[in-house]
Amino acid sequence: MVGVRKCEGLGQFKEYNVFKPIGRPKARVALVYPNTYQASITNLFTHIAYFYLYEKFDNIVVDRFTLDNPSRGALTGLPLRSFDYALISIGFEFDLVGLVKILDANGIEPLKRLRRNRGPVLVAGGPPLMANPLIAAGIADLVFVGDGELLLEGLCDALERGFRGLDTLLESLESLGLRDSTFTGKEDSVRRARVNDLNTVFIPKPLIRSCSADPVYGDGYYIEVSRGCPWLCPFCMESHVTYPPRHRDLKLVKETILEGSKFVRQKRVVFYSLSFFDYPNSVELLEWLLNEGYRYSVPSVRYHTLDEYKVRLIRAGGQRTLTLAPETACPLAASLLNKELDLDKLRTLTCSALREGMNVKFYFMFGIPGEGENAGKLAGALVRDVARGCGAERGRIRVSVNPLVPKSGTPMQYAPLISKDEFNRKLRQLKKEVEGLGVRLESYDWEWAWAQAILSLGGEWVSEFVVGWVRRGIGLSTFRAAVREYVPDPYFPLKPKDTSTRMPSDIIDWELKEILKRRGEQLLHATTCL
Repeated sequence: MVGVRKCEGLGQFKEYNVFKPIGRPKARVALVYPNTYQASITNLFTHIAYFYLYEKFDNIVVDRFTLDNPSRGALTGLPLRSFDYALISIGFEFDLVGLVKILDANGIEPLKRLRRNRGPVLVAGGPPLMANPLIAAGIADLVFVGDGELLLEGLCDALERGFRGLDTLLESLESLGLRDSTFTGKEDSVRRARVNDLNTVFIPKPLIRSCSADPVYGDGYYIEVSRGCPWLCPFCMESHVTYPPRHRDLKLVKETILEGSKFVRQKRVVFYSLSFFDYPNSVELLEWLLNEGYRYSVPSVRYHTLDEYKVRLIRAGGQRTLTLAPETACPLAASLLNKELDLDKLRTLTCSALREGMNVKFYFMFGIPGEGENAGKLAGALVRDVARGCGAERGRIRVSVNPLVPKSGTPMQYAPLISKDEFNRKLRQLKKEVEGLGVRLESYDWEWAWAQAILSLGGEWVSEFVVGWVRRGIGLSTFRAAVREYVPDPYFPLKPKDTSTRMPSDIIDWELKEILKRRGEQLLHATTCL
């Protein structure tokens, strides 16, 4: 029954707003999110799929599996192998590792070439697979390359036919004109399926909530106001796979928030958007929420779209940290990233946020074409000048530094991953510049970035590699051992690729294909920043 809001919830995680399965089901569908339970209820597709399927069918069982409950469904306690279909959300390349762990926990052979004799039809999707479906082709029976709402239409059609199995699902997708958006490992090309009008697709009003764990961004009503991003930064996979940008009407967003917030405990809204202030009605929406007594969180903001009034609006909604992502302090590299450096704006926004009582977090990447030998020194000098110019107290500014990971389906797929030695050298430069400022500095381990690049840019051998890695135990030493056995060229991510080279993402037939190659050429020919 939907709307069980007291903390006497159902199942392992004491959930409310969920359905208790009753009677003999028409079908069983598993939603597999191969990461933590907390991350799973932060993922919007989990909620969309769950409530959409229950709206279409009364006699159905939909249950969920995560790394926190790998072998038993969250509500039913049933094993995964007893389900007809498993919809697998891959939000991040390392989720493939989690998927293998879940399949192993259920006694399901991960590699489909070894002829699984039990378990559901495995249907996988998500941004990394929309960029490169080959990496899951050895595990998933079907990879769907497109917006998940369209896959759900095909699944419901398959369930109406009363059969189970991959062939039935493929027939249903064919009848809806979606067969060319599926990859089973045999197709020569795939076309991304997209929802053209976000106002026409299903939005769940209730959301799955737990009495024992909040979503990653805290309690509240979560809503996607836009999909895609107009900026197409060359390192950003999600903006490329969700192109073009689409927005929901303000009236619909307001109505949905008013209804959906009845099903959560806090009068708070969390927005999903790759660049929130590119949503045409963003300011009006936040002002309306304040007048209605809501708090809110705006997780993703491009700093070029901000001003001091918007900073005050963000703070008024209860957000405590403003994240600014210049990515680099080198003007040439910033220009190549389509994020022209604006030091005056960064200083103004930082000072404004600090005055409002917020903390500020800066994001930088090393390994950007054209950044030069002193990228760390330049980044540190930027932070130092801003911190001193704003009179920042100790601990009020944080800096996060990552290697730029070349991702499939982006112009950066042709560019090399920075070497470990160079990354660490530039990191030391930055640390030296901010020493004594009380700035909190965190960095991503280069070897995990290398692993991520291998998974994103790899071919069909990735599935075998991931299984081999998991079977050795998850860690960097076992990763290196699996790399030696399964990866044809372990250091291929560190080498530049000619844009005439066939890349895994070339299997996808889409409108940005030629633009991606042209921008890749620009990045490869970037001159050194002096």
